[in-house]
Amino acid sequence: MEVIIEAENNALVTDIRTELDLFIKILSGINANLNISRIIITPNFEEKVNEILEISGYQARHGSDSSAVQAVAKIISQATK
Repeated sequence: MEVIIEAENNALVTDIRTELDLFIKILSGINANLNISRIIITPNFEEKVNEILEISGYQARHGSDSSAVQAVAKIISQATK
């Protein structure tokens, strides 16, 4: 699995990688059969999704006013990309 971490500084990259390594270790321990080929952590989520999908209209915020939610993850299938 490829892991790409884009962060403001190296200390933050190290912290994120440590937490992600623990997550991956837990998944390996329970033999979770997840088909994850790549995890990307980036400070500009919308921009990165648009770049990967080669589109310009993805918005992480869904809904309006008090019912709005902010996406923090997106599944992008190989068939889509």
